[in-house]
Amino acid sequence: MRFLAFAVLCLFCVSSLGCGGSNTIENALANASRENIQKCCAMYAIYSTLHDYKGPKSKEEMISFLESAEMPAVRLKRMSMDPSKLESYFTGRDEEPLVFRWGVDSHPRAPSYVVCWEEVGVDGTVQVGVTGGTIIETDDEDELAELKKGVYDSGGSYGTYGENQ
Repeated sequence: MRFLAFAVLCLFCVSSLGCGGSNTIENALANASRENIQKCCAMYAIYSTLHDYKGPKSKEEMISFLESAEMPAVRLKRMSMDPSKLESYFTGRDEEPLVFRWGVDSHPRAPSYVVCWEEVGVDGTVQVGVTGGTIIETDDEDELAELKKGVYDSGGSYGTYGENQ
């Protein structure tokens, strides 16, 4: 009986994947990087995973590496990002350059951490980009100050982008 239940579960899982194959994976990756702030977090993560989990020291260093190496280009394309237009992704909704925490060291099993945020924000709300594609929207100055320092609690009660959409 356990074998039958396991076989049915496996069949269900395989059938739910559909015929999309890697296209489904690419769609999921593209959806996870819709906003520029998510794209920047993804670029930062790609850089750091290919540099022993050490973040880039500057925007120029990150762009130079991502444009010049083959593996990052493949990853960027899978997320519907054009490796020749990376510079265009560094602007927030407020049309200001995103502010980064450069040189952050991480570990594969480390919790998520703050990568960048909008300088001004829109309508009193600032977006903060966290590794893993999470966007936090906050209008609380104290919360924003903590996030800018890199203090992030994945179980915190932040306003996450997209909850009310």
